[in-house]
Amino acid sequence: MALKNLVDEGVIRYPGVLVLVTGSYSLEFYTAKRELENRMGTLGDDSQGQRFLYPLRFVEVVENVSDDIYYYLMNNSFRGRHTLMHRGERLAILEALSELRNTAIIKFIERLWGDIGKNALDHLEGMYMLTGGFPKPIYELRDQGKVSDDNYVGFFNLLVSDSGKFELDPEILTDLIKKKLQLPISEHTLSDFQIEVESAKGSKAVASRKLKPHEAKRYLDYLIEGSRILFKFKTIRPTSGFKRGFQPFESEPQKPFKIVYSDPFIFHSLFWVSQGHTRGVFDAAKDVISSSRNVRRETDWKWIIYTHLYEATVCSHVARITLLKYGEETSNYGRALHNKGEYADCIVWYYDSFVGRHHIIPVEVSVTPKTDEVINAAKLTYNNLNRRLIVVSRDELGHISGPNYEAVILPAALFLLFI
Repeated sequence: MALKNLVDEGVIRYPGVLVLVTGSYSLEFYTAKRELENRMGTLGDDSQGQRFLYPLRFVEVVENVSDDIYYYLMNNSFRGRHTLMHRGERLAILEALSELRNTAIIKFIERLWGDIGKNALDHLEGMYMLTGGFPKPIYELRDQGKVSDDNYVGFFNLLVSDSGKFELDPEILTDLIKKKLQLPISEHTLSDFQIEVESAKGSKAVASRKLKPHEAKRYLDYLIEGSRILFKFKTIRPTSGFKRGFQPFESEPQKPFKIVYSDPFIFHSLFWVSQGHTRGVFDAAKDVISSSRNVRRETDWKWIIYTHLYEATVCSHVARITLLKYGEETSNYGRALHNKGEYADCIVWYYDSFVGRHHIIPVEVSVTPKTDEVINAAKLTYNNLNRRLIVVSRDELGHISGPNYEAVILPAALFLLFI
């Protein structure tokens, strides 16, 4: 009512006056935008009217906790036009990584790894994969050496209890998280979320039923669109041409999609607390990461979580690249399959009107990449996209090329500095 009065009295019609209205969930923003259609004014239109603030990205964290990395980014450049703090310079690095036969970026990454690689890797595994982009846990870890359980438990309880605002059942939501979202990144179809739920309460015999498809979708929408704790990567395939005005990819609805946690802290909170662990969450999460660094057993559950956490951290950042380009979110991201094999864990694309072309950035995440697997994926990337495959590893650096393929391998700690 107060905002309406300001509009009616003409107070906010003067040039230079912007009213910023905030809320807890993007679904509420979406509803408000629909109800206020054509009533935002020029300032609102110019600012795209609707924003969602994600947790801090990796580079935003290290810029604030590492003076060495901050000053390195401030005093170095890739193209010589801007420093590495500049958004355009960072996008140019990402584009160059996917550009066939671009050797300048290879030399740049090699120099970067030698200069600040170990420092960046220490921050990724020692801090970011535990605290994600949440300032309070970050500074608790920095100042006290650990993160209190209240952070993890509090986040989980708030997420579950607030689901009631959207007429969802907190118990069903908890059960769905516990049973279907146990890994930082996982492959699903909608039917996977049709879990068994109680159909009646208060009687001696409790009947059960499966969630209907539209009900399961509502819970997923809450987690993806409402609270933004998950990204949904659709399976995509290239279209016939990458011309201006045409999308270079189309989705394949019949294929499984990938669910990706948007932040490491969010995963730790939901995974451990939904399993009933309300004490020692930080120690348990830290043990998963530290014990997996040098012990690589593909069947070990800690190793599985560790590798999935790497992939989720990288892919959730890739999905936000267009936010850096346009200043607003798009759905221009997905995963690429050829037959049943995946050749890119995450792909993002956007049109650059200045140079008149689509930029496509294909990324495969492999903590310990194997040469034959990299070559196979790189060939598919070359044939389907005419691009160089970016392989993101834990700590390996390399360049592989042949007549019909090319891949650059670099550590995640470096790749994430430019998103």
